[in-house]
Amino acid sequence: MEVIDCAKLKKNSLVFYKRFIGRKYNKKSLNNLKQNTQKDENKNSFLKRLKKQKEVDCINTYVVNYKTAFQSATQKEVKQFYSKQQTNKICEITNVFIQSLLSRYSSSRRFDQRSVSFVTITLPTSQMHTDKEIIKNFVKFIDHLKKVKNYIIEGGRETKKEAMKIENYVWRAETQENGNIHFHLLFDTYFNHNTLKRVWNHYLKDMGYMGGERAASIHAIKNLNDVGAYVTKYMTKEPLKDKYKKMLENRQITQKELDKVPNDEKYRRPIIGKMWGCSKKLLKLSYLTCYDYEIAQMNEIVDQMREVVVENLPEYVKVFTGNVRSILKKCSYKLQKWVRGYYELTYDRLYNFIEEVQESVQEVIPKKKQLYQQLTLFEYGSYNVVQ
Repeated sequence: MEVIDCAKLKKNSLVFYKRFIGRKYNKKSLNNLKQNTQKDENKNSFLKRLKKQKEVDCINTYVVNYKTAFQSATQKEVKQFYSKQQTNKICEITNVFIQSLLSRYSSSRRFDQRSVSFVTITLPTSQMHTDKEIIKNFVKFIDHLKKVKNYIIEGGRETKKEAMKIENYVWRAETQENGNIHFHLLFDTYFNHNTLKRVWNHYLKDMGYMGGERAASIHAIKNLNDVGAYVTKYMTKEPLKDKYKKMLENRQITQKELDKVPNDEKYRRPIIGKMWGCSKKLLKLSYLTCYDYEIAQMNEIVDQMREVVVENLPEYVKVFTGNVRSILKKCSYKLQKWVRGYYELTYDRLYNFIEEVQESVQEVIPKKKQLYQQLTLFEYGSYNVVQ
């Protein structure tokens, strides 16, 4: 089995670890692969009926029934929140996506470039459909946004100039205190807020929801440099009930005490359906990772970080924390350029600049070969061969 030394540079940490080539999964993942083969047809049929249901009288009652049926049929509980792996993946995609957009951003170019937009989408009244049905319409809404004409607003007036269309995006669903589902959506261009509201209101009316004029809002991002932390907080926060949030903020309860509170008590209702999604290209995004001899380049950063001792971590994993953006400003220009270059390259891959250059090169090379052949033939006097 081959072992590779690795270092992964995240937003606020640097992680050193070893990668074992050839090992497919660990013991824990093997246990997760084991499925319960026992089936009760009556229990499964009730669960299937609930899954096919589109409309509900009360979403909270539906979720209680679904959780009971799911646990009875599968001997498992419905997920209340994201797994640690899911949370890390959403963080990684969100942060790398934002950093790649900022790497090519220039305030002087204004709307003629990719930028960061963050939107919250809600329901105007009590939820009348299952989460699965609303998520299906939400995905259609995103596809609609990608095609609609997006006119720029300047000086409070809509102009005839069109902004870039949405190409890449990431979203997450979560529930409110009253049980309603809502969404956070991050995408890569300026967007007309009137158009955003109009398009979402169109889908709301199709589902029977009225009064949706304020059901879509764009977050005002004052400082682009801090946008990563701002957005990631929304995209990965735990679905704690307001009561327990305030208790934590006011130090009326410790984290250890909160951990002992049953999940059904401290968390809002779970999403019954897909909890997050993104455009296909974003699934491939990853933090800047160094291998073997490249790791030495991280020494400048490590020297300004603090090592953290984490329980139950393997011996070959070391974690250092610190604000990477602030630390990089104190590092050599060469290292700064190298890190920035990674995000610029990521941007180019997201928006096909590399593929376009490669295609152009492939078109030029055959022409050069043909031209060279003609010149050679001419030089040796073989005129009759050249067409």
